[in-house]
Amino acid sequence: MSNDDLFSEQWVKVTLPPEELPGYKGERIVCAGCGEGINFQREVRRDGKILCRSCAGERYYQEIS
Repeated sequence: MSNDDLFSEQWVKVTLPPEELPGYKGERIVCAGCGEGINFQREVRRDGKILCRSCAGERYYQEIS
């Protein structure tokens, strides 16, 4: 089967927010729990505090004892 039979093409417009573009330098916020900097709007707001995901209990890793 030819590509013309399998696919169609058309021009589209995709709107991306600035933080999705290469080289974006956004605001850096400090975690109230550990003091680490948080980039790219990854902060968690809880009980009036700004926390990194790790301090908010949303870490992606497990500590090994």
